Amino acid sequence: MADDLTAITLVALGTSLPDTMASRTAAMSDDTADNSIGNITGSNAVNVLLGMGISWTLGAVYWSTSGVTDEWKSHLTTSGSYEQLYLASNPAGGFIVTAGAISFSVSAFAVLAIFCVILLFARRQHYGGELGGPKAAQRRDSFLCFLLWVMFITANIVYDNLKK
Repeated sequence: MADDLTAITLVALGTSLPDTMASRTAAMSDDTADNSIGNITGSNAVNVLLGMGISWTLGAVYWSTSGVTDEWKSHLTTSGSYEQLYLASNPAGGFIVTAGAISFSVSAFAVLAIFCVILLFARRQHYGGELGGPKAAQRRDSFLCFLLWVMFITANIVYDNLKK
């Protein structure tokens, strides 16, 4: 599996599981479970913004202090090595992130997130809250949310394989 796909599946899952347990507790102790939705949204925002911000900052500091190394020169992208592509315009080296599947991933996420928000809105209209309602509806909608995640991962894997 490609590094970016590993990041959006295994790493994201690992950072979100503790938050899932906190959201479960909030959902069970609140009549409408609205606190759990806020917990999930806030937690994911912090995970993405801090997770990306800190790692990118550390990468930028590391490569700005390391300069051009043999590792930097020989790093390969689909278009060639960093030495061939970037050394002339970046003689001191640096932290370079080549364009990848991020635009596709963000687009796929946005489309599927819209479906999730529509589902949550419909649940609020029908059951009076995002969570709760009859057990059959809870199971159905949990499965639909899980299916959205599977569709996101599948779309990214298919896109990654089509690029190769």
